Amino acid sequence: MEVSKYQYGMTTREALLAEIEDFLMTESVSASEFGRSALNDTSLVMRLRSGADLRLSTADKLRAFMREFRMHRKTRRTNA
Repeated sequence: MEVSKYQYGMTTREALLAEIEDFLMTESVSASEFGRSALNDTSLVMRLRSGADLRLSTADKLRAFMREFRMHRKTRRTNA
């Protein structure tokens, strides 16, 4: 199980949203593109920012997407 640097003093939803916001900034991905690519849902980040909750299985999918995206990007950089 991964331990997020964002979890201390945050709800699970707040921690996930902080992870997503960090991902969007560091990977230069728009919120709508992230939602579309991760779950085919362009409004996902907007709803999370507005306080919506989601299932743990969905949070797991989002974290897996971010992890795989970064791994794929890192692999492309080293092979370029």
